[in-house]
Amino acid sequence: MIEIIDAANMGLTGVVTDANSGEPLDATVWVEEKYWPCFTDPKVGDYHRVLMPGTYTVHYQANGYEEEVHTVEVIDSEEPTVLDVSLNRGESCYAFQVTHCNFYDPYSYPNNFQNNPTEAISALGPPDGVCASLGRGGVLVVDMGVDIVDQDGLMDFKIFEGDGSDDGYHVSVSQEWDGPWIPIGDGSGATEFDLEDASIDWIRFIEIRDDNDGNAYEQNPGVDIDAVENLGGINMPPDNPEQPDGPTQGSTMVEYTFATSTTDPEGEDLYYMWDWGDDTFSEWLGPYASEATIETENSWEDDGDYRVRVKAKDVNDAESGWSAPLIIHIGNSPILEIGDINGGFFKISMVITNTGSVDAVGIDWSITLDGGFIPLGQVTTGKIIGIPAGGEVTVFSDMILGLGKPKVTVTAEIPDVAGDSKDIDAVVFFFLINIK
Repeated sequence: MIEIIDAANMGLTGVVTDANSGEPLDATVWVEEKYWPCFTDPKVGDYHRVLMPGTYTVHYQANGYEEEVHTVEVIDSEEPTVLDVSLNRGESCYAFQVTHCNFYDPYSYPNNFQNNPTEAISALGPPDGVCASLGRGGVLVVDMGVDIVDQDGLMDFKIFEGDGSDDGYHVSVSQEWDGPWIPIGDGSGATEFDLEDASIDWIRFIEIRDDNDGNAYEQNPGVDIDAVENLGGINMPPDNPEQPDGPTQGSTMVEYTFATSTTDPEGEDLYYMWDWGDDTFSEWLGPYASEATIETENSWEDDGDYRVRVKAKDVNDAESGWSAPLIIHIGNSPILEIGDINGGFFKISMVITNTGSVDAVGIDWSITLDGGFIPLGQVTTGKIIGIPAGGEVTVFSDMILGLGKPKVTVTAEIPDVAGDSKDIDAVVFFFLINIK
């Protein structure tokens, strides 16, 4: 018994995720040499396929994503071979699982199904010329994995019938795996169907039944189903939002503003949820237009370092992953912010403000011009003895003389305590400095 348990761990394992968001995917893993799929856990994206040591060709498929094919060497070891796969977004959307099948067999044991060696799983995934033959009067029910929604004036799904002959079949649809089943029409060969013909807004399950016309004893009898395609595609989640833009230091009980944006592949309106790093979350805020920059505010009651991040969802509740975090330090400390930066004759000035709750002491500052021809005043540094809480100080560069369009970098810092910096463009014309 112990050896059987140990053997169950052998083979191939890993996690399948969205290459854009890193979120786990509801995916199918096919091994060509074994021709039987396994499926990932949709909540965590992990899979495990028991395999003997050897070389295998493995296909990774998920609705709405491009297929990936890998050659994998499964080693002879007590531990499984690990292969994590990230799939790029695509447009394919085909039948995902077989819910039910009943292939008619005119033979009896021990020669059962001798003229029909096909498998129901051959109807899954994109068309590949490998079909599931239902037998005379046989039936197949597939789960599309996602809802098929009625598209106004367009066909909604397509059944691919193969094996070189156009066999007839009846099609019904349902929102549940066990019905009720609503007839939508008949097909012969590859046929497209419109949900409007069944007077239903959406479905998830499709029943295909052979028309019971034909020779039950021929090779691969009945209708031969190669694939079932959702012509409307799949609603994809938004891209992960940009890392929040906002302050990296602050004081308790002060409201701070944070901004972000992201894009929805279908251009749908978006909602955002913020994680404030203290086990509190915002509600879903919105809706906002796709690609629009959005802002919200938050304050903290306690000192500490907080990881601020944000995620998005579209109007169909498809969620992105979390953004990269922005770390903000909250505490009773000085907070340095660079305000107005101005040019003029010979010099550049900048305003340094202490928005913190305690006095700032020993502030190092600099004004640097990079680019152009600046023979005089390229770098100016200085030190401010102190700035009271809520106060500000204006500092000036040394005399500047030159010609060109340099980049101006200004900094203000108390080492290991607080700081700020800005980059701006400037034009220097001899002794005249214009800040853009």
